[in-house]
Amino acid sequence: TRESGAGLDAGLLQGKMNVTIDYFDKRTTGILLAVPVGAPYGLKSPVQNAATMSNKGWEFSVGYNDKKGDFTYYGSLNATFINNKITDLHGTGPNISGYTVQQVGSPYGALYGYVAQGLFQSADQVKNHAYQSVKTGPGDIIYKDLDGNDTINSADRQYLGNSYPKITFGMNLGASWRNFDLSVLLQGAAGVKAYMDLGKLGGVSPDANKPTSALLDNWTVDNPNASFPRLWYANHQNDPSNTPSSFWVKNGAYLRVKNLQIGYTLPESLTKRMGITRLRIYYSGQNILTFDSLYKWVDPEEATTSSIYYYPQVKVNTIGLNVTF
Repeated sequence: TRESGAGLDAGLLQGKMNVTIDYFDKRTTGILLAVPVGAPYGLKSPVQNAATMSNKGWEFSVGYNDKKGDFTYYGSLNATFINNKITDLHGTGPNISGYTVQQVGSPYGALYGYVAQGLFQSADQVKNHAYQSVKTGPGDIIYKDLDGNDTINSADRQYLGNSYPKITFGMNLGASWRNFDLSVLLQGAAGVKAYMDLGKLGGVSPDANKPTSALLDNWTVDNPNASFPRLWYANHQNDPSNTPSSFWVKNGAYLRVKNLQIGYTLPESLTKRMGITRLRIYYSGQNILTFDSLYKWVDPEEATTSSIYYYPQVKVNTIGLNVTF
């Protein structure tokens, strides 16, 4: 990894505010890549540390603290703006894997697939659209004919968004008044897309695909405005994993209350009578509230490609007592 950076620190308002600005330029080499072998050899492509990508951006942080009589408060905010792209694939690419692609100029883990244009509502609409497959019917996803050849094929796939955030941020807030104290940690991300594959949605098939409630609002003649296409059993027309498309791409931005703590410290006059130096009662919550546009069972912190192989963040509520003798 090669890195260059320039920073700026500034202390403002008599030390009550601190600001830090940093620029970074990191070039990472040695990304795993299956380098193709000529077909006559009949060998599987060996995996090598052959690809290269760059990360450029800015990091900002600002903090402020003050005191007004018995009231003390502080706050800090940090944010990272990053531009990630693959710069070299050792002469290969684009390398497509499921709903992601590796190609020079695109972000690492870029989403890739067809452009969805809603759902077919009638057999005539299917007939008048570019040919998709013999099993296409009303309730199926409409794919855009990008090359205009009246047939939907691999040439109609394109970049659908980045699965890693362009912006990550966090905020620390706290205050105390007399014997009460409060602290909050917020974190989030923006400029990121999340892909809803079968691991997140479930499916209907001969296998145990664990269908979720999202499938309940599926297209039927009596439910033409459904949020989900008609259900499939053996047809891959609407399958988000076998036929990737923008239909399954959602905004992955989120804001999460990562930690909240509220406490009360008993007055010293009372603790001394009890033979105690300090006694504090508190409530602490982790991952207690999240604002996002994903399904309620999908964790926005989840990596796009991890699917079902991700253990979700746990919501924890704790009531505690700190005693110092």
